[in-house]
Amino acid sequence: GPMSTPRLLRERELGGRGRGGASLGFTPGCVRQLQLAGPLERSDREEMGYLSHAGCVNCVTWNEEDDGRTLVSGSDDRTIKVWDTRDLHNVRLRATLLTCHTNNIFDVKFVPHAGASQLVSCGLDGQLRLHFLGGRGAEALLLGENAEYGDMIRSFTFWDGESVGAGPSTVLTAQEDGNVTLVDLRAGVHHNRIIYENTSSNGAFRTSVNVLAVAPHSVAPNCVAIGATGPNISLIDMRMMVVHGMRKPQPVRYYRPSFFDDESVDSFSLSVSSLVYSKGDNELLANYQDSMLFTFNTRCQDQVVPHKAVYGGHVNHQTFLKQAAYFGPRDEYVMCGSDSGHIWIYDRHTRRVANLLRADRHIVNGCMPHP
Repeated sequence: GPMSTPRLLRERELGGRGRGGASLGFTPGCVRQLQLAGPLERSDREEMGYLSHAGCVNCVTWNEEDDGRTLVSGSDDRTIKVWDTRDLHNVRLRATLLTCHTNNIFDVKFVPHAGASQLVSCGLDGQLRLHFLGGRGAEALLLGENAEYGDMIRSFTFWDGESVGAGPSTVLTAQEDGNVTLVDLRAGVHHNRIIYENTSSNGAFRTSVNVLAVAPHSVAPNCVAIGATGPNISLIDMRMMVVHGMRKPQPVRYYRPSFFDDESVDSFSLSVSSLVYSKGDNELLANYQDSMLFTFNTRCQDQVVPHKAVYGGHVNHQTFLKQAAYFGPRDEYVMCGSDSGHIWIYDRHTRRVANLLRADRHIVNGCMPHP
């Protein structure tokens, strides 16, 4: 059974990692005792420097380069808020960015290796924007825009594309028009490149299928997982653009829950809310809207890889933005938000609910473990 804290301490003294599958401080008993430190808003928020968003909060991201001392959030109110999280029991608002977005913000992240001085955001207006903090104020630069087509950018990810001639500060966008666009932060908006088109065939007609999530493999960054409307998650190899001279790489593998075959499931009744790789990238975690959490073995070389594990109990129906994440030093748990206003934490190995935290009066879109 799970190891107690004294036994884990003893194992560490002897140089072992323990046999219980949990790191010190992340045993099932410890996780069951997790509680909320408090919201980023209080009745004394003016005195304490708190100021909540005026709309739904769609995304949060820690700055991993300063060990989680800074948190950013994006909202339907079109603002980005930067929070000082050095004291988790006294979180303070550091800055509010009045962005140039004209509609809801769906995703915001710190630019890697920029010292917490730059942010990238995207949203319903189809815009991808670069924001400069600090001495340059809240200045913003437009990186890409799909507004003329009425297509939103659902999310984005940073991708280290140096191996195929791109820069380390490259962004891959997930778009409503079914495209994945490569954006180099160092270049102008006119240098953006569509590298993947997600389409569906119906006889002689081909239609675009929304792309909602993009996740690069950190160990093999040429491999990128793409989640969209429908049960399939596509894996593309970016080297095909250069080595094989292809304008756009085609899927080399698919991940699909084994009981969601194309014949029995309406392809538009499911969609992938988020994708994230585990540490070591031997597993892919997918959050499906109107379904459950699934993991896939990324070492499997089959053309269609079935799911490895499934986690259910939460409700993912009312919004398409719900994140999922691994939790623990060795990814001992998986977690996600729910329409019930709870954060669900599942034991990754037993698949049981490890904790259920009431985090909101309405819907929890995302949960992000402290780095």
